[in-house]
Amino acid sequence: MRIGGSWRFAPAWLVALVVTGAGCPSTSVYRTADPVPVGHWHVSVAADVGGIADQAQESRAPTASLELAARRGVAENLDIGAKLYTFGLELSATWRVVRGTWSLALAPSIAALRSNESGVSPRALYLFAGSAFIASRPLSKRWHIGTGPIAGYGMYRPETGGTAHGAWIGGFLLLDRAIGKRSHLVPEIGVYRVVAGDVPVRGGAFRAGLAWRWEL
Repeated sequence: MRIGGSWRFAPAWLVALVVTGAGCPSTSVYRTADPVPVGHWHVSVAADVGGIADQAQESRAPTASLELAARRGVAENLDIGAKLYTFGLELSATWRVVRGTWSLALAPSIAALRSNESGVSPRALYLFAGSAFIASRPLSKRWHIGTGPIAGYGMYRPETGGTAHGAWIGGFLLLDRAIGKRSHLVPEIGVYRVVAGDVPVRGGAFRAGLAWRWEL
């Protein structure tokens, strides 16, 4: 519980999770390289947990996020979507560039979030841009596998003035399991490391999550 602008009544692990997570980009993918069919919708809910390591502060903290997403097919090889997650909003696309045994797609995204003032940080605006490169293939009639690299850039602008920047690279691995005719379960793991600057941290992070997707 936050009272009077302080966190003194909150457990230490909860303070770390909320404060750290408030400045983190969403790096989840939860889809294969095959876009949503033209004129159709996919909607999903997902949750993930993980951790983030800050080398500058010599500290580690847990992270967690919930998300609600919707995607619509707009062309044979393209869909667009929006994702509302715990701390921000993301817009993205899936552009399939190769269709075959292994399908390949670019998945660019832009996101924005605003964090509230806390006992350790001011109110601030975060802007993120990034992309995943998705390679996926069927393993069976109901199972697909997807994997690939991710890269991104972030900017931090506190209300007190000044800016900070950062760039990261990483990767992900997912399994897509069809459940019935119109729903899928998608477990996924991911990791990234900041290679320039210090946004979201001077360090890296990992995550593991599960999405449940419906075809409309």
